[in-house]
Amino acid sequence: MRLNSKFFFTVAPAFFLVMAVTAPLSAEIYTLSATASGTLGSTSFTDALMTFTASSDAPEVQIESGVYVIYPTSGTLSISGVGSGTFTDAIDLFVNQGNSIAGISDYSRGGTDFLDIDDDTFSTYDFGTDIGPIFVAGSVGDSQGAVGTTLGALDFRDATDGTFTASPDGAATPEPSSLLLLGSGLVGLAGAIRKKLA
Repeated sequence: MRLNSKFFFTVAPAFFLVMAVTAPLSAEIYTLSATASGTLGSTSFTDALMTFTASSDAPEVQIESGVYVIYPTSGTLSISGVGSGTFTDAIDLFVNQGNSIAGISDYSRGGTDFLDIDDDTFSTYDFGTDIGPIFVAGSVGDSQGAVGTTLGALDFRDATDGTFTASPDGAATPEPSSLLLLGSGLVGLAGAIRKKLA
């Protein structure tokens, strides 16, 4: 079957346009959680689930004094019964293979750890693969002072039952506009084929 030039010039540009603008979005997500008591701004909480989530579009793992470190592009927190916000202090994620610890620290305060998950799995982990959730019962840290957030200073103590999850291989997700263009191209292709066969 020979394609006529009208068909080629109608469908081909749509196809190449869709291919050119389709850009996968993938974010690498790291989540740490624990149960703790403390204050967030002026609100007190007791035995509440705290969840810290850090994400980065293209994190670069750095090795500093034998410790693997990532500086995420964004960091959020959620405390059950209190609210959700973002960190205003710069945070970093780290893996100390020598001590088998992964955690989160406040880079604005010189890298002060405020949540440490201690598990043998971390003796070989380097942020390169998905991992977790890794659960550790018992003490996993305290804020060691105030951590800046959009909801006010976070100050907690006696954090227990920590969990660490990493998804550095975040699945690529097409942008919505790309899906719309792809759908339009397919509709145009179907219409042109139908017209050609009629």
